[in-house]
Amino acid sequence: MDVHTKPTPSSSGDPEAPDRTDPYSYKPYGKVDTGAAGTSGAGGASGVGDDATQEHPSPTEALRSAFGRFDELKEYVNLYVAAKTDAFKASMRNVVIFAALGVVGLIAAGAFVVTSVVLLCLGIAHGFAALVGGHLWAGYLIAGVLLLGLLAGGVIVGLKVMANASKKALVKKYELRQRDHRERFGHDAADRAVAAGKVDA
Repeated sequence: MDVHTKPTPSSSGDPEAPDRTDPYSYKPYGKVDTGAAGTSGAGGASGVGDDATQEHPSPTEALRSAFGRFDELKEYVNLYVAAKTDAFKASMRNVVIFAALGVVGLIAAGAFVVTSVVLLCLGIAHGFAALVGGHLWAGYLIAGVLLLGLLAGGVIVGLKVMANASKKALVKKYELRQRDHRERFGHDAADRAVAAGKVDA
């Protein structure tokens, strides 16, 4: 009896089916990707080249991209400068408008004050005119002299008040400085002058 008999084909009857009795005759079912297309041939080389081109662009493309970024940056800078310029113009326009309104307001306030003073003076003059028998010239003269006298007296009193206030402020200032000197050095300029015999104690 021959022990090395030829194994029987697969019981399924399919010629493509592997022979389960022979461990060295296995055939896989269907289409199997062996990786040959990705590792060898023109297709594989083309894929590697495309990846390299994408990762490392040519100097011309890099320069073109840099110029495109520069144009975009320049446009942003122009937009920023234009916005700041328009904001400055708007601010200056508002300043001019408010200044004009302030001037108009000052003129109106001055006219109001002048008109009020004139009406007051006319009323006083007419009152004096009625007291002296209806003579308007006498009323105007008396009112003018009286108002000028009041104005002069007010100016004199105001100047005296300002002079006294300024004098008091100077005296207080130097008193504070002398007190500071005494606290820091134990004496002041007045004490030095008395010690030197330049002034009497």
